[in-house]
Amino acid sequence: MTNVKACLKVVGLHEAFTSSHQHNFSKIPLELKRLPRWVLSKSKKPYFAQAVNSLASPTDPKTWTSFEVTQTAFEEGGYDGIGIVFNGDGLVGIDLDDCVVNGKPVPSAVEILDELGCEYVEYSISGQGLHAYGYYDGVPLKGCRKTFKGVKTELYCKDRFFIVTGNIYRQGGIPKLDSFASFHEQVQQGGHSQPTTEDTKAITSVSSVSSVSSVKIPSCCIPSHEGERHDCIFRLARHFKAIKPNANDKEIKDILREWWALAETIVGTKDFDISLVEFLSAWDKVKYPTGLTWLAITSQLSKIPEENPGSFAGVHGQNLYNLCELLDENQRKHFECEPFILGCRKAAEALNIDYQTANLLLNKFVKNGLLEMTKLGSGHLASR
Repeated sequence: MTNVKACLKVVGLHEAFTSSHQHNFSKIPLELKRLPRWVLSKSKKPYFAQAVNSLASPTDPKTWTSFEVTQTAFEEGGYDGIGIVFNGDGLVGIDLDDCVVNGKPVPSAVEILDELGCEYVEYSISGQGLHAYGYYDGVPLKGCRKTFKGVKTELYCKDRFFIVTGNIYRQGGIPKLDSFASFHEQVQQGGHSQPTTEDTKAITSVSSVSSVSSVKIPSCCIPSHEGERHDCIFRLARHFKAIKPNANDKEIKDILREWWALAETIVGTKDFDISLVEFLSAWDKVKYPTGLTWLAITSQLSKIPEENPGSFAGVHGQNLYNLCELLDENQRKHFECEPFILGCRKAAEALNIDYQTANLLLNKFVKNGLLEMTKLGSGHLASR
């Protein structure tokens, strides 16, 4: 076998995205750290800490993990925070937006926190809001978003996540909030409705399309501001073409309608039919549906003879070399001679090992000349 030119991500060669005024993880209460439902955050969207650039969901426990794993992934770089998921087990979150002026909460926000009996309170990642946590014994209540006492107030029991900073306003524990239900009702009845914020927005499932009714529109396909519509439409086409490759025009149109319900208030182009034409065109142009190529490649790992130049590192070295051969073959076939990108977390996923071991193997392959690094990555981008 010949040497393989590859793209690598070598953990530890870039600086983590950290900021003392945004994060102080040592101050996060142990009651929260012990819960195994942490996610990474980037642009207020949740990501799974055990897979590279893999979106998480507040409704899918398989995409959550421990605090320790999530913190380690965050410190490798490429993400702007970590978050905890509310799953209906009693933990609740209180989010007060735009209530901090010159570093100090407005009196009405403090009044709300005192009324609820909140102890641990932290500044949000922007520094302009507050997050508080507590426990509530009753049946999970529906999420609430209102302006109450002049403060944008959000209350959640399940299917949401908060970015946790540890940048404390008030030190304390996670108490039982005896008045949470009555306060929730008070806010619902006396408050004024407000739009859903990005950091807690749930991704709506495609319910009107019977053929894909169990599939959720991924958050990466929802624009966060104007100018992202075109890219999001193409990502949407890639995602659903992998799931429903033979969808007819009506089914494709129904998918876009569900996307439009989430994106209309954000995008600048308000004509649905313009987006529909682009979506139909994108569907036809998609050559590599999301996930299809990777799954096809990794499914072939067991078909290649084990004995190879990676054998010096045992069975995991053999498997890594096999994986690189397959990726190289695929890259040459579809992308001429461009080097492929292989991060340690993606390699770990394919080889069923932890990402630290995958990182050590990738470094050793480079040192032994089995892989050639053509471009060093930075931040969340892998090296080539």
